[in-house]
Amino acid sequence: MMEVLRNEENAVLAEPVNPASLARAMERVMRDAPLAEALAARANSDGAAHTWENRARKILAEFEMAKP
Repeated sequence: MMEVLRNEENAVLAEPVNPASLARAMERVMRDAPLAEALAARANSDGAAHTWENRARKILAEFEMAKP
């Protein structure tokens, strides 16, 4: 997930196994509409690059490059 999610760019990350940290991150996004909109827009555009179809293309391209 860390290769896709970037704190303050397309997500607000919380500390693992820390309910209080998760609650703070959720409250922050819920109280800051411009932040929520910016994160959603960026996550949506970033997510387009990580579809199953694009992943399959990358894997097949690596196989093609590895051919002798």
